[in-house]
Amino acid sequence: MENGNLHLSISITHPKQLLPFVRYWIPYVQIIEPSSLKEDLFQELKTYMQQSLIT
Repeated sequence: MENGNLHLSISITHPKQLLPFVRYWIPYVQIIEPSSLKEDLFQELKTYMQQSLIT
């Protein structure tokens, strides 16, 4: 893209297959759609942070 961003579109068999890829690229990647996958990632990160603060 002209602004330097990269738009990635892929086909997967299950939405959960994408999360490891996204986690690898945090903080350089953002889920735009589907919102359910965005929420799944948010909940995973939230759980991780809560558990990390406990230990």
